[in-house]
Amino acid sequence: MTRSRARVTRLPTIVGRLWTIVGRGFSPALTAFTLCLLAAGCSPAPPPAAAPPSGALKAVQPAGPTPWPITFAWTGAADNGGVRVRVYDEAERQIYGIEARGNSVAAPDDLKRSLDPGKSYLWRVARVDENGADVDESALTSFSLR
Repeated sequence: MTRSRARVTRLPTIVGRLWTIVGRGFSPALTAFTLCLLAAGCSPAPPPAAAPPSGALKAVQPAGPTPWPITFAWTGAADNGGVRVRVYDEAERQIYGIEARGNSVAAPDDLKRSLDPGKSYLWRVARVDENGADVDESALTSFSLR
């Protein structure tokens, strides 16, 4: 009994007082259950979820025949929001990926080596959450390098 009282004195004051009041008149099981309920009710609330950006993502350019250099542009992302741009071949196999922030990103020169002029390609942009996971994405948009 001495040990349990020593532990109780280290608990926050309200729990210690409740132990003193409730612990004397109830069974140990009921007292433990009451303390568990109190602890659960006193836990800090989880932080509020971030508000989702407004508007659906839409891939704007490139679309159709496009000269080099290419700038990928989209609407619906927050100005500082993280996105992932993916380029696919006609069979929808990913051939390139770029991470960016905002509403546009210039295609790197090494992407040009992966593209054949006149051949069709697809691309989309995906919003990325704080853990790096895709949250939502635009529809596929077709383009070709002139």
